[in-house]
Amino acid sequence: MQLLQNMNVGKKIVLLVLLLLLCIASVAGVGILQLRKLDAESNVLYEQNMLALSAVKEANIQLINQSRALRNMALVPANRSAYITSYQQYTTRIREELEKVRVRLLTPAGKTAFSETLAAYEATLPPQQEIIDKMESRTLEETAARLVETRPLANKADDLMTK
Repeated sequence: MQLLQNMNVGKKIVLLVLLLLLCIASVAGVGILQLRKLDAESNVLYEQNMLALSAVKEANIQLINQSRALRNMALVPANRSAYITSYQQYTTRIREELEKVRVRLLTPAGKTAFSETLAAYEATLPPQQEIIDKMESRTLEETAARLVETRPLANKADDLMTK
């Protein structure tokens, strides 16, 4: 205390300003550290949620493409082998996108919704494969009728991916 009383006013002001700058710097440092922590947490949220959402949307797009390839097989017999190849590629892409979703899920509700979506999608595959296998021996009308019968299965998968 004696030291402060012996200082002149100019030195006291300089000392006070230095103490204030030290306080400001420490508050700023804590703020920057907290912002970095917040940034890291937001990146985790983004990777877990937004990338999973993006993968679901991409799987839904591939589901539409897969459905289109299946219908084109029936409508354009001359290009059937090309459409079968496309159908298989879309099926592979859907599974890849759904796997991206599966590994990013954290909550039980998300895992349950994913299981329901995956089951709905997997339920579409056997009837579609049966349509492909018997397409050569059926008339266009029979194939179209079978496609109409299986459409609700694909609609359910599509609706779940759109949620």
